[in-house]
Amino acid sequence: MSSFIRDTAYTFAARVLALGVGVLTSAIVARYLGPEGRGIYALALLLPSLTVNFVQFGVGSATVYHVAREEHPLKRILGGNLLLLLAASGIGLVAGAIVVVFFRDVVFEGTPERFLYLALPLIPLDLLLAFFQPVLLGRQRFLAFNAIEFSRTGLRLVAMVVLLAWLRGGPGMAILGSVAVAVLSGAALLTMVRRDAGQGGWIASGPYVKEALSYGARAYPGNVLSFLHLRVDLLLINGYLGPASVGLYAIAVALVDQLALISRAAATALFPRVAAGTANAKSVNLTPLVTRTVLLVSGGAGAVLCLVAGFLVRLLYGVAYLPAIDPLRILIIGTVALAGARVLANDMAGRGRPILNSYTTGIALVVNIAFNVIFIPRWGLLGAAWASATTYGLLLFLRAFAYVRVTGDPWRTVFLPQRADWLLYWTFLKRTLDTALGRSKRSG
Repeated sequence: MSSFIRDTAYTFAARVLALGVGVLTSAIVARYLGPEGRGIYALALLLPSLTVNFVQFGVGSATVYHVAREEHPLKRILGGNLLLLLAASGIGLVAGAIVVVFFRDVVFEGTPERFLYLALPLIPLDLLLAFFQPVLLGRQRFLAFNAIEFSRTGLRLVAMVVLLAWLRGGPGMAILGSVAVAVLSGAALLTMVRRDAGQGGWIASGPYVKEALSYGARAYPGNVLSFLHLRVDLLLINGYLGPASVGLYAIAVALVDQLALISRAAATALFPRVAAGTANAKSVNLTPLVTRTVLLVSGGAGAVLCLVAGFLVRLLYGVAYLPAIDPLRILIIGTVALAGARVLANDMAGRGRPILNSYTTGIALVVNIAFNVIFIPRWGLLGAAWASATTYGLLLFLRAFAYVRVTGDPWRTVFLPQRADWLLYWTFLKRTLDTALGRSKRSG
């Protein structure tokens, strides 16, 4: 338990640092591009994100699972992933080009063609990160994993300051900055995993590739559906309201996504432990404890964000983005629910049953699309926010139902704080304060 708390704390601390940098980057992009330019930038980056999620075939999840279980030599896993990366990149680039040529007016209406082409190089670069960063996670190298995450965030800030604030570039320059950041992050990541593998070449292992694709086939639908569940509203808003509205909504999403720091940190630390068999939820009740804690902390942070939302939007983005405030407050409700759903999903993935995540996310996605189609024409951005918030709550319920059926744990242990929780929180807080005070005395 103590190692889990430590690794979660490392991940959370890195993402808190990335939070400040990321919000500053978001503010720079929003202010220098304006709502319409911000919307075009968001839609252009959505093309490689969509493509990557459709062609990565669940390899990232499979990598964490197999590296954690140590059933294959690391060099064979790396060689297999390299082979899969080349195949997925080729498919992705062709698919992305087809979308731009034949379906741009349908899917990305209002987004100039040149910006979509500029974003295409992100497909192989994002696939590189998706296939090899999980190696660090599977080996429970959380410091290295978080170093890649934070460095990418920091580099993005530098790129946007130079390209937008200094050179006064537009959406095209912002996209090229994202490509440059992905190149540098990918190079740093490959250096790390090569060091882990040691001397010698990487060998593409047929048995590993087969097992990775088998596991990935079960995780793949859930990964794709989860991404669509989180981002389909941007496409629908663009279709009904145009790029400027996408820019406003993207700001609300960018701010409210910061609440996910807690759940992502906890879920990241949980997945390899469940996969490796070091955290059996029935024996130590780790997953219910993490879920309860994430919901509690995310709810508190969400309440604070709701109170300061107006001030933050005015301060960071300016009066042009004031229409994003009300959608942001609505999205907070759903994001808290999504935090708990994310933890439960990683538990199921760690148990080798990612297909359950596919079922639950598929149901929530269908409902989400239906609600957006009904709500957006009537209530605009508020309708989109309510559609997302409602279906995130539905997703939490469905994943909790699946977890309870698989593990036999009662519902109350998933959602209701237990008496022992408060003792654990107090012990952790006291230990943290004692450590901080001890360091302070030694430095004094």
